[in-house]
Amino acid sequence: MEFAMEGDYDANWLSGKEFTSDMWNWKAARTNPIGISHDKITVISKQTMAESYKTTLPDGSNLYINRPTDMGVEPYATKRYFKKQQDLMPKYVPQEKLPAGSR
Repeated sequence: MEFAMEGDYDANWLSGKEFTSDMWNWKAARTNPIGISHDKITVISKQTMAESYKTTLPDGSNLYINRPTDMGVEPYATKRYFKKQQDLMPKYVPQEKLPAGSR
């Protein structure tokens, strides 16, 4: 679910419009085990942003997409493995404490 916050919102992120929105993501392997949605912000801009994804629009202009998470504790941790330890090795491990604050 996505909610317009600022700018000229468009559900099509590649429309060329600039906006900020609030987005709630349900993720089967990441947030479903603890019964929540992940709360993030979506920022679509023609201005360069740190830690953003750069894409090129059909007219040749650049667009930057940034998806920071809201303040608070992440609902899951990303686990990295350097060798096989067992048959099922989950990449995302839900946090024992439910997120607090804006999340």
